[in-house]
Amino acid sequence: MSSPAPFGGITLSLLIVGYGFTSADDETPDSARRRLFLIRIGHAAAAVCFAVTAFLSVVALTSRSGVADRSVSQDVRALEGRIGSIEAKVRDIARSIDAVLERVDRTDAGAAGRSSPR
Repeated sequence: MSSPAPFGGITLSLLIVGYGFTSADDETPDSARRRLFLIRIGHAAAAVCFAVTAFLSVVALTSRSGVADRSVSQDVRALEGRIGSIEAKVRDIARSIDAVLERVDRTDAGAAGRSSPR
């Protein structure tokens, strides 16, 4: 769908070309009223075009953020899963280190008990 903003710009341009360069002294009262009426209608039409464009822009931006939110949430879930598996591996490594340290402590305690004078 095309934006209505170009129509607003064209309307304003046509108003300037048609009525922007005439002086009020050169017109009859009827043509002055007609010019004023058409200028007001043209400005109103251009304002509506620009307002619709602004509304459509807001709608487009908010609908795209929903798509971005969904893809970001999928990425976050995938990263949470990876972090969970890494945390499990770190816990396993910590248990292994604790087991090794216990063996070292027992070995040191046994060696200290053997080397102490009796």
